[in-house]
Amino acid sequence: MSASASKKTRGFGRRLRSLREQRGLTQEGLAEAAGISRDAVARLELGVRSARLSTLERIQEALGVSMESLVGNADSTATPERSRLDGLLEHLTDEGIRLVLDLTIAVHEHERRGLSRRP
Repeated sequence: MSASASKKTRGFGRRLRSLREQRGLTQEGLAEAAGISRDAVARLELGVRSARLSTLERIQEALGVSMESLVGNADSTATPERSRLDGLLEHLTDEGIRLVLDLTIAVHEHERRGLSRRP
């Protein structure tokens, strides 16, 4: 494995661990939910192994995040909430997407007008 590939694999491992911990999962819990071994999760998180697409898809589904959130830039500033939202949006119907969009527009307008009080 080249130095560049190794750096990317370690970055992915950090991202995977962060997403797993944000959801309150142990390595064993994620492994069970994704149908892979705990050893595989540990090796991925340590960056000593890269994942096949099928494994990434199972992990992505188990974590409830988008593939982009899972394999995207390890230095991404996406919040756990945004990652979770990305994962949920992927599974909505067109009607569900329209409802979320309408709600998002309403919240945006509410905040833009300064009606929202943030602590």
